[in-house]
Amino acid sequence: MSLYYVYLRWYKEKDSRCGQWARQILTCESRYVADEFFRACKELKDTRGRSRFTRLERNNPQFWLYDTTDGDPWMSLFDILGANLGMPDSVKGRIMPTLLHDGPSRIWDAAPVIPGRDWVHNCSYFIRNIRQPELYWSLDPSSSNILVSDKQKTKFRVSAVQFGRDDKNKVLTRSDIVRLSLPNNPAAVGATAHVRVATDSGVICGADAGEFTFRFGDLLGNFGSKWAAHPAGDAREFLTWSEQGEQDDWELC
Repeated sequence: MSLYYVYLRWYKEKDSRCGQWARQILTCESRYVADEFFRACKELKDTRGRSRFTRLERNNPQFWLYDTTDGDPWMSLFDILGANLGMPDSVKGRIMPTLLHDGPSRIWDAAPVIPGRDWVHNCSYFIRNIRQPELYWSLDPSSSNILVSDKQKTKFRVSAVQFGRDDKNKVLTRSDIVRLSLPNNPAAVGATAHVRVATDSGVICGADAGEFTFRFGDLLGNFGSKWAAHPAGDAREFLTWSEQGEQDDWELC
């Protein structure tokens, strides 16, 4: 994983300073850390039991709007991160906030932009290899197995088991327990196929019955691949699961 950057703009309606003051950039250990920080801040309370952030919105994964309940908003992030207020262990010591110059005319280095959408509950994504981004997960209709392919790809719906219908846009973090499904199941029109693991081989497949859950963070290291004979008579690369880790790293896209 590489460093990940987020711009934060203080946004308070009818306050003329918000276009020029309190603009920040977060340098995060990874995108996962940034998303976990966002989730923690959404749940953070002040001393009176109110949400500490009166506004915390994502225009996209790397551009957030914020406002706070108390004190100078441009210092709140430093206070929160400096004292690790309400932060999970996965965030502590893994983010550096920087207050950008005030005013419209001063120049700062632009942070690298990472293409892609937010990783949120109950949305559909392709899944690709981080180190070899040309490799995707692809459902093989003839065998119902999930293959690793540089020619075809399949979208999977990612759902956190603890979230409900009202949590559709809730950001996923590594500790969330998720399931994968194939909303456009080619084997049965209108049916939903869930992804599961074949217990005898560890191969991942799509099936109408049964399902398989794992931590969202298990995409980093618990899914691998192996070459094996395909019913068509040739060898193909099958997606596999291992509890031991030390496999490949994958991401949603």
